[in-house]
Amino acid sequence: MLGCTDYIPDAARFDMPAGWTRIRTSRRNLEAAAFPDSDGDDEPEDMEEIRIQAWPAPHAQPDIVKRWTPPGA
Repeated sequence: MLGCTDYIPDAARFDMPAGWTRIRTSRRNLEAAAFPDSDGDDEPEDMEEIRIQAWPAPHAQPDIVKRWTPPGA
């Protein structure tokens, strides 16, 4: 996986078989990331976490689930 500040030659890589691939992303800690402490430091408890999963699967229509809406949105 390659993060936004990673060096491409050092990034972890994995093989995926040819064909359709299903992708699932999930996020957590959204409220703390949207409204961090006022000290301005990037503390782990104020960071959004994203998980990405991929696996071979037949073609299917996307299923988008949104469960969190920021206050005032």
